[in-house]
Amino acid sequence: YSSAFTKSLFAHPCNTHERVVKSGKRLTIKISVPRVEKNQRVAITGNQECLGNWHPDKALILSCDTFPVWHIDLDAGEITYPLEYKFLICDDQQQPLYWEEDENRVLNLRPGGFAHLGGLGQKNAPTYYPGTSYE
Repeated sequence: YSSAFTKSLFAHPCNTHERVVKSGKRLTIKISVPRVEKNQRVAITGNQECLGNWHPDKALILSCDTFPVWHIDLDAGEITYPLEYKFLICDDQQQPLYWEEDENRVLNLRPGGFAHLGGLGQKNAPTYYPGTSYE
Protein backbone atom coordinates (compact mmCIF):
# COMPACT_ATOMS: atom_id res chain seq x y z
CA TYR A 1 0.00 0.00 0.00
CA SER A 2 1.21 3.49 -0.78
CA SER A 3 1.40 6.29 1.76
CA ALA A 4 -1.70 7.82 0.11
CA PHE A 5 -3.64 4.90 1.59
CA THR A 6 -1.83 4.37 4.88
CA LYS A 7 -1.48 8.06 5.78
CA SER A 8 -4.91 9.28 4.67
CA LEU A 9 -7.60 6.78 3.71
CA PHE A 10 -6.54 4.09 6.21
CA ALA A 11 -4.80 6.41 8.68
CA HIS A 12 -5.02 5.00 12.18
CA PRO A 13 -4.91 6.86 15.49
CA CYS A 14 -1.49 6.25 16.99
CA ASN A 15 -1.27 4.23 20.16
CA THR A 16 1.67 2.87 22.06
CA HIS A 17 1.46 -0.04 24.46
CA GLU A 18 4.82 -0.24 26.15
CA ARG A 19 5.70 -3.40 28.01
CA VAL A 20 8.42 -3.84 30.58
CA VAL A 21 11.02 -6.44 29.64
CA LYS A 22 12.40 -7.50 33.02
CA SER A 23 14.79 -10.23 31.86
CA GLY A 24 16.64 -8.04 29.36
CA LYS A 25 15.73 -10.54 26.63
CA ARG A 26 13.35 -8.99 24.14
CA LEU A 27 11.24 -10.65 21.45
CA THR A 28 9.82 -8.08 19.04
CA ILE A 29 6.96 -9.14 16.82
CA LYS A 30 5.92 -6.89 13.93
CA ILE A 31 3.18 -7.30 11.37
CA SER A 32 1.94 -5.08 8.55
CA VAL A 33 -1.84 -4.66 8.71
CA PRO A 34 -2.83 -1.54 6.73
CA ARG A 35 -6.57 -2.18 6.51
CA VAL A 36 -7.76 -1.84 10.10
CA GLU A 37 -10.72 0.38 10.95
CA LYS A 38 -10.06 3.33 13.27
CA ASN A 39 -12.02 1.71 16.09
CA GLN A 40 -10.13 -1.60 15.78
CA ARG A 41 -6.82 -2.89 17.10
CA VAL A 42 -4.49 -5.77 16.24
CA ALA A 43 -3.89 -8.18 19.13
CA ILE A 44 -1.96 -11.38 19.72
CA THR A 45 -2.77 -14.41 21.87
CA GLY A 46 -1.20 -17.81 22.20
CA ASN A 47 -0.19 -20.84 24.21
CA GLN A 48 1.75 -18.93 26.86
CA GLU A 49 0.67 -17.13 30.01
CA CYS A 50 2.38 -13.97 28.70
CA LEU A 51 0.05 -14.11 25.65
CA GLY A 52 -3.13 -14.87 27.57
CA ASN A 53 -3.29 -18.66 27.07
CA TRP A 54 -5.67 -18.31 24.10
CA HIS A 55 -8.15 -16.15 26.08
CA PRO A 56 -9.11 -13.21 23.83
CA ASP A 57 -9.89 -11.02 26.83
CA LYS A 58 -6.23 -11.46 27.88
CA ALA A 59 -4.81 -10.92 24.37
CA LEU A 60 -2.14 -8.24 24.07
CA ILE A 61 -2.80 -5.18 21.93
CA LEU A 62 0.01 -4.27 19.52
CA SER A 63 1.24 -0.69 19.17
CA CYS A 64 0.58 1.12 15.91
CA ASP A 65 2.87 4.13 16.26
CA THR A 66 4.59 2.93 13.07
CA PHE A 67 1.30 2.23 11.23
CA PRO A 68 0.70 0.26 9.03
CA VAL A 69 3.24 -1.84 10.94
CA TRP A 70 1.94 -3.00 14.32
CA HIS A 71 4.45 -4.24 16.91
CA ILE A 72 4.89 -5.58 20.40
CA ASP A 73 7.88 -6.32 22.62
CA LEU A 74 7.63 -9.46 24.72
CA ASP A 75 9.90 -10.59 27.52
CA ALA A 76 11.65 -13.58 25.94
CA GLY A 77 12.52 -14.78 29.43
CA GLU A 78 8.81 -15.54 29.97
CA ILE A 79 8.49 -17.65 26.80
CA THR A 80 8.85 -21.39 26.51
CA TYR A 81 9.45 -22.49 22.92
CA PRO A 82 7.82 -23.46 20.70
CA LEU A 83 5.58 -20.41 20.92
CA GLU A 84 2.17 -20.88 19.24
CA TYR A 85 0.05 -17.81 18.55
CA LYS A 86 -2.50 -16.09 16.36
CA PHE A 87 -3.33 -12.51 15.58
CA LEU A 88 -6.82 -11.14 15.98
CA ILE A 89 -8.63 -7.90 15.33
CA CYS A 90 -10.40 -6.44 18.36
CA ASP A 91 -12.74 -3.51 18.83
CA ASP A 92 -12.11 -0.63 21.27
CA GLN A 93 -13.42 -2.76 24.16
CA GLN A 94 -10.98 -5.56 23.23
CA GLN A 95 -13.77 -7.81 22.01
CA PRO A 96 -12.52 -10.08 19.22
CA LEU A 97 -13.99 -9.36 15.79
CA TYR A 98 -11.79 -11.55 13.60
CA TRP A 99 -9.37 -14.37 14.39
CA GLU A 100 -6.65 -15.48 12.04
CA GLU A 101 -7.72 -18.55 10.12
CA ASP A 102 -5.57 -21.59 9.30
CA GLU A 103 -3.04 -23.28 11.57
CA ASN A 104 -1.46 -21.61 14.58
CA ARG A 105 1.73 -19.72 13.92
CA VAL A 106 4.70 -21.44 15.54
CA LEU A 107 7.93 -19.76 16.52
CA ASN A 108 10.79 -21.90 17.77
CA LEU A 109 13.85 -19.72 18.31
CA ARG A 110 17.20 -20.16 19.94
CA PRO A 111 19.06 -17.21 21.47
CA GLY A 112 20.08 -14.79 18.74
CA GLY A 113 17.64 -16.39 16.27
CA PHE A 114 15.58 -14.62 13.62
CA ALA A 115 12.55 -15.70 11.63
CA HIS A 116 10.78 -14.22 8.61
CA LEU A 117 7.18 -15.32 7.94
CA GLY A 118 4.10 -14.29 5.92
CA GLY A 119 1.73 -11.53 7.06
CA LEU A 120 -1.80 -11.50 8.41
CA GLY A 121 -4.17 -12.57 5.65
CA GLN A 122 -1.35 -12.65 3.11
CA LYS A 123 0.07 -16.13 2.69
CA ASN A 124 3.79 -16.12 1.96
CA ALA A 125 3.92 -12.32 2.06
CA PRO A 126 7.15 -10.97 3.58
CA THR A 127 5.41 -8.56 5.95
CA TYR A 128 5.83 -10.22 9.35
CA TYR A 129 9.19 -10.04 11.04
CA PRO A 130 9.70 -11.62 14.45
CA GLY A 131 13.19 -11.28 15.79
CA THR A 132 15.03 -11.54 19.06
CA SER A 133 17.61 -9.39 20.68
CA TYR A 134 19.47 -10.94 23.59
CA GLU A 135 21.55 -8.35 25.42
